[in-house]
This record gives sequence, structure tokens and C-alpha cells, in this order.
Amino acid sequence: MKRQSLTIFVICLLSVACLPVLCSAQQTVPTPGQGQRARSGQELAKLASDLGLSQGQIEQIKPILKATRQQVVQVLNDSNLTDAQKQTQIAELRKSAREQIKPILTPAQLEKWRELAADRRSAA
Repeated sequence: MKRQSLTIFVICLLSVACLPVLCSAQQTVPTPGQGQRARSGQELAKLASDLGLSQGQIEQIKPILKATRQQVVQVLNDSNLTDAQKQTQIAELRKSAREQIKPILTPAQLEKWRELAADRRSAA
């Protein structure tokens, strides 16, 4: 009886000791799309810096990135799609966003953008 009580006490003590760790781990699990807003803002800031975008260009690109981000979140949340289908649709969304951004850039900016993309591909 004493041994059983001691075992139960140890189990309860360990459970209580682990509770804060388990709760904090649960809070840090991201949901699809969480953090996308910050990354999108960082992406636009980096793009603006790398390409020397004007304020007008930034204002034209911002809604494109926002709409793309929202569509990506919808795809990620769609439980009817397989992971492969999600990847395909997200790739199409990104391609569409690039096609919308291209006419906003000057020829020099577009060339620089292509160089940066090639560098990212070769680094991956």
C-alpha cells in the first residue's frame, strides 16, 4: 500500500512538474498561415531594399502579396487536398504573384530580381 501510494505521488508530482512545459509547447505550435503576415512584410521590405523599389511600387506590390498570402492560407487549411495538391496550388499562386509583380518593375529591377531568384535556386 505504501509503495502504491508513493508511486501515485511520484506520478502526480511529475505530471505537475511537466504541465508548464506541455502548456508552453502547445502554445508555440503554429497554425497554417500564422507568421505569414510578418514574413510577407519582411519579404516586401527585402524586395524593396534589394531592388530599390519606389514607394509607389511598394504600394502596388503590397496588395498582391497580401492576396497571395490569404490564398496560400486557404490552400493550407483545405483538408480536402493532399500535401502534393497543396504544394502544386501554392506554387501556382506564387507564380501568379510573380507574373503580377513583373510589370510593376523597371527592366533593371526585373533583371536584378531574376538574378536574385537564380542565386536562391543555386543556394538551395
